[in-house]
Amino acid sequence: MLSGAKTLVACLKLCETDAVQQAFEEISKQVAIGMGQGDQMTSIQDLTFSGRVLIYHEDFLSIPQKAEIIKAYQAKNMGVQFMGSDYLGTQVVAWHRQHDAKRARK
Repeated sequence: MLSGAKTLVACLKLCETDAVQQAFEEISKQVAIGMGQGDQMTSIQDLTFSGRVLIYHEDFLSIPQKAEIIKAYQAKNMGVQFMGSDYLGTQVVAWHRQHDAKRARK
């Protein structure tokens, strides 16, 4: 099986079955979710799903595979952001650049 093929199938199946929306509906029934302090709390009922879906993947997804996933989610009015091992690498480099620059100034 091609690298990313299992991730592609899983992402398309989640979209096809409306699992993302169902997850938001189910979690609000089972878990108390809120943010804020004291009498300024915001409950899950006050929050709305932004339509942005984060897909974390450990295997390599090709551009055509990502495009297919994006197209499927866009058809359901959802945007997709991918994060995988390639994202982690860029974040580590960015962290080092930021912190190494601070140390060099001291």
